[in-house]
Amino acid sequence: MSEPLSVSVDRPSHTHNPSPVLWRVLGLLGACTASATAINLSAMVEPDRLVLVRLDELWYALALSLVLAGVGLFFVRALLTGPRDRVSWFLLFFGLRTALGVLLAFTFQFDDERAFHYAGLEQVSDSLTSTGGRGYYQLVETLYRLLYPTILLPKILNALIGAIIPFLVYDVALAVHRNHSTARRAFLLVGLMPPLIVFSAVNLKEALTAFLLVLEAWFFARSVGKIAWQITGAICSIGLLFWLRGSPWATVGIVGLIAFLAIQKRGDSRRLGLSAGVGVIAAGALLAVSWGMFSGDLIGTIESRLTQEAYFIERFSASEAKVTQFLEIENPLSPKNLGILFLRGLFSPSPGRFVFDGGIDAILEMTAMLTWYGLLPFAIIGWMKAADRRLAHICGIVATTVLALASTAVMFGGDPYRHRITMMGLLFVLAAGGLDRSLRPRSQWVVSLWWVGALSFTGIWLMQRV
Repeated sequence: MSEPLSVSVDRPSHTHNPSPVLWRVLGLLGACTASATAINLSAMVEPDRLVLVRLDELWYALALSLVLAGVGLFFVRALLTGPRDRVSWFLLFFGLRTALGVLLAFTFQFDDERAFHYAGLEQVSDSLTSTGGRGYYQLVETLYRLLYPTILLPKILNALIGAIIPFLVYDVALAVHRNHSTARRAFLLVGLMPPLIVFSAVNLKEALTAFLLVLEAWFFARSVGKIAWQITGAICSIGLLFWLRGSPWATVGIVGLIAFLAIQKRGDSRRLGLSAGVGVIAAGALLAVSWGMFSGDLIGTIESRLTQEAYFIERFSASEAKVTQFLEIENPLSPKNLGILFLRGLFSPSPGRFVFDGGIDAILEMTAMLTWYGLLPFAIIGWMKAADRRLAHICGIVATTVLALASTAVMFGGDPYRHRITMMGLLFVLAAGGLDRSLRPRSQWVVSLWWVGALSFTGIWLMQRV
């Protein structure tokens, strides 16, 4: 596959320093959070909400981590791109995620982590089923059947996936911004910022989903001029998304492919007009085919959760969230509800929840939301100023689709906080360009407008909470 590296150029290095204030604030908040957590960790542990992990299980985890580290090293070296010291960076990323995964195994586990673990113990999935959304169950069961039934094993597999994502992001960012310094910034954001570290260290689907969304964009970025490779790679990503998470997330991948076909690069007007026409026709055909394949399953899931499944009906209608006072409970899919939930999803949950609720889960949520608050406006600026407008639009459209899905799907079982994690790889690709200070003078209004909205939401939330 060809790669867009030969056309990349660097601007003078003095124009690429990220905002020092932002980094200092985020660093200070991270240090304070880490200190507070270390001091109060033992008091925050809830043993009744933990799957028991015996010390002897660490040997199985160590053996698997050594094997997967070798696999990861082979993969990142085969990419032939990324920072020169990519072996050291991979080992750092993988080590951070593995160590955090082991620590969290003894201190905190999400409810769904335990659910996946117990499902793996009971071997509830048919290993050959083609039903969408069963992939992660099958992964856990396979690890338990072949190696040993401990929750540490899927955590280490996710750590490997999370450690590889930065290298794919580097290539995508290099294609979007055509600048090695910006690509390296995106690489470090993905590798070292909290959201993808935390969710690569737990027994959940988010890291794999984020990997597949970035992988689709990677195929578009690395296979320039080879549309067969690009479409084949996107179809593979879409198929894996369907296997892992079902129709809704396969639809996200399809949206990315439709955007790729429908949006054309600038060039010769006659050639552009012909290729644009072909692209729009292909995108329309793909939309029609995908609607026929997935619409029945997708609509059926929504209707079932809104009208038949008591758990999801009560979760929405009996919710104590303050936003429900503005919603039409009897008509969950009304445009008013969708609009309100989307706007709420931009800022919710508030990082301030930690002050009132405490707990390890609130700390993890706070770190992810502070990263979101700090970088989203720069992602918008990066999208506005990107060198490759086509690829930037694709990343932006896929990320926005995930945000809309995460925000509005809460009425039928969605989790805005966790689902938003899956778009972080693409968000960092765009934010790396927005953090370039030479691009920001005329776009500072984006940051100001964002913080007006964020502070307004926080004020309303505090008034409702206090």
